[in-house]
Amino acid sequence: MVGGFVAAPEIEVEPLVDDDIVVVGRRGLGARRLSREELESLTWIFREEGSASREAVEAAWTDLGIAPAHRLELPAWEAIKVAVSRGYGIAACSRFAIESELRFGMLDLVRIPRWNVRRTISIIRVRDAAMTPSARQFVSMLHALWSRTSRDDRSARRARRPKTKAGR
Repeated sequence: MVGGFVAAPEIEVEPLVDDDIVVVGRRGLGARRLSREELESLTWIFREEGSASREAVEAAWTDLGIAPAHRLELPAWEAIKVAVSRGYGIAACSRFAIESELRFGMLDLVRIPRWNVRRTISIIRVRDAAMTPSARQFVSMLHALWSRTSRDDRSARRARRPKTKAGR
C-alpha cells in the first residue's frame, strides 16, 4: 500500500481510499484559528524527503503562501506524534494515523483557512504477477474495511450537515 502516486509501466495501481491530511498540534492549540505568521513561526514536523504526505504538505504551503521558518524531519509517524503532543511543533498527518490521538484528546486539529489536502492510498503490485491466496485475501480484507469506513464517513458527514427547509 502506498500514499500518493506511483508511475511505472510494470506497476499496477489500484486506488483504495482517499485520505485527508490534517494539521495537528498539542492539546489546546486548536482552540482558535492561527494566522499565517503564527503558522510560519511554529516548527513543522514531518517525514523524510520523498514521502507522499510531505510532498502534499509542501505543495499546500506553496498554494497558501506559507513559508515555515523552522522544520524538523523525523523518521516515523509515532515519533512525530510524540513530538507534537509534547509541544515541539505542529505536523500535517494522515487523519488515519492520528485518529486515536484526536479521539483521546492527545492532539488537536489546527484550523488553517483553505487547507484542503488529500491524497489517495492505493494498493500496488507488479503488473500481471499472480497473487498468492494470502495476498488475495489481504486485498479483499482491505476493500471490505475501506468500503465500510468510507460508508461510515459519508453517513457521519450527512448527519453533521445542517438541515435546510428543502432538505427536511
